[in-house]
Amino acid sequence: MECPKCGMEIDDKALVCPNCKKVLKLVCPVCKTINTSNTCKNCGYVIISKCHNCGKINQTAVKLCKKCGFDTEKSVIMNESNTDKFAVILIDFPNLSDMNQLLGSAKLFNKFKTGLDKVIADHVKSVGLRRQIIGKTYIIRCDKDYTFNNSAMTAVQVCVDLINKITAMNCKLTKKKDATIKSKPNIFDNIVLDLSTF
Repeated sequence: MECPKCGMEIDDKALVCPNCKKVLKLVCPVCKTINTSNTCKNCGYVIISKCHNCGKINQTAVKLCKKCGFDTEKSVIMNESNTDKFAVILIDFPNLSDMNQLLGSAKLFNKFKTGLDKVIADHVKSVGLRRQIIGKTYIIRCDKDYTFNNSAMTAVQVCVDLINKITAMNCKLTKKKDATIKSKPNIFDNIVLDLSTF
């Protein structure tokens, strides 16, 4: 592979050019996947972010900007919401931490969390969108449509589809372990439209 900055021939697996120190690939701090873009292709985590307050580039995982101390996760949210208006789905699972106890083992809990994330990631990918995870909140930006109305319609449809898929998981979980997960999706642009009653 040729370094895009200095042109030196380097190993395809190199994360940083040994000659000019250009960062070529990023390792996700959450799932350790190697990525060629800023957002992890596996788990949706935003690996590096530009500080919304001072403009310094930071690793999102450090939590605070190294220059001004502004919250890096807030920067990710604010920077991405500064684009044209489109609907966004936020999904929280308020009792996810209780599931470990209900399921009885960490191994089963991790398998459940992986399955839940796969359901969300696969569906979002199937409709041409992407999901991010900031803290414990899933964020799905419906930014592929040309109008806000279409974006909102897409968001509602994705929300309904995900609730149906999570309900199906709940049915299986209730039969096997008498445990259910609660999801709380919200759709908003600048004005919050709460769809948690779906």
